Amino acid sequence: MRSHVILWTALGAITVAAGGYLIGEKLGGVGHGLRRQAATSERLSPALPFDRASAEGPPYTASEEEIADETARLRSIGGLVLPKRLYVVAGHPIEIYWRTVVLARDPEAFLYSVNCTCDFVSNERRRIALRPPADASGRHSLDIALANTTGKTLTRDSMEIVVVPRSAGENAAFEMLMIGDSLGHQSRFPNRLAELFSMPGNPKVTFVGSHKPGGAEIQHEHYSGWRFSYFTTIFGQDPNRYHRDRSPFVFGVVDGKPLVNVQRYLDETLKGTRPRNVHIQLGINDAFLLSPEDPDLDNELNSVIDDAEALISAVKKALPEAVVTVGSVIQANATDRAYIESYQDDRRLHSEWRWRQVQMRLARRMVKHFERTGDRKVYLVPTHMTVDPLDGYSAHVWTPEHVEYTVSNAVHPSPVGDKQLATAIFAVVKGELVGLLGPN
Repeated sequence: MRSHVILWTALGAITVAAGGYLIGEKLGGVGHGLRRQAATSERLSPALPFDRASAEGPPYTASEEEIADETARLRSIGGLVLPKRLYVVAGHPIEIYWRTVVLARDPEAFLYSVNCTCDFVSNERRRIALRPPADASGRHSLDIALANTTGKTLTRDSMEIVVVPRSAGENAAFEMLMIGDSLGHQSRFPNRLAELFSMPGNPKVTFVGSHKPGGAEIQHEHYSGWRFSYFTTIFGQDPNRYHRDRSPFVFGVVDGKPLVNVQRYLDETLKGTRPRNVHIQLGINDAFLLSPEDPDLDNELNSVIDDAEALISAVKKALPEAVVTVGSVIQANATDRAYIESYQDDRRLHSEWRWRQVQMRLARRMVKHFERTGDRKVYLVPTHMTVDPLDGYSAHVWTPEHVEYTVSNAVHPSPVGDKQLATAIFAVVKGELVGLLGPN
């Protein structure tokens, strides 16, 4: 059975607190995090995986053994973590990073070939770069092959590249609600999304919500450390930990069951506004402390999807015609240094590889699940593969301008990554406005 524990991967360094972890503590002392129960320690692997690269004997890296292990791992997850299609706006580049779609400790253990029916795709060392010119159009097929160092193809996959016109939706006007965790708590990537929509040739989008913390230029419902389930369960909690005492969508508890009422939220909190679009960006806090070696990992990740569906169902009950986009859980910083600096007091969190294994498995589930929900206007945004785990993050813990607390460099993108995240969402929203998404 799923253990109901409270997790924060939110803001800044992790400190040990009585009974668990407090993540995202304010520099001044007031906590901006939730306490993880003591059971946390039982859910993490007792030690980091043995790194044969550092063992005595023949080198492991660049050996046949390494290729065999990486190949077996790749096949265990089902190959490349790719969606069926990727939407790009003409004139707005998007990149796909090998590290985000290939489950390997070192993706450079493999060789890659990329072929596209378009002329704006290039295969670079760490990524596939898509740079559609302003006049690009149409649907294109992108084929990706992965081979070992002898040239033997190990897996092959393809996806459709859909070019969204630069002026898509320019005559539209609507409200948009954004729901999520600390990735948008200070509105850094939501701010970037608002900037993209403010450019000529775009719809007039008004962002709505009840939350506008320091550093935010728009309103939303993003709360540091929150999970999918918090939006349908939290009521009467400590606002110093949760940023508020209840979910904006929960209005009481009867017989132990939270009263989820998004319609009341629309009527009272948003004063009758009914947003046409809703974007949900969650998943990190749901899974961050899970272990890739946990035999119950599949059930844990399936429960995350169930919680996502519960939130979406509550939204769709009140807004049956709304367009809901769901971003797949993004990869974090590619360097162990980022985890060591962010979570100094727990060595078990000092490996980015531990989280990457869990994150990619959750990303695959989200891709497969939400690619099948277009018939109810619920669409996937494959954000798991568009944020650069290196250049999209800061090298050290940092405090963004106009924000009142430190942000960890491990799981929170830099301004570069924020823009990459926003660009992927921008493309899907604009594509839907001109009928390019379809039911599947």
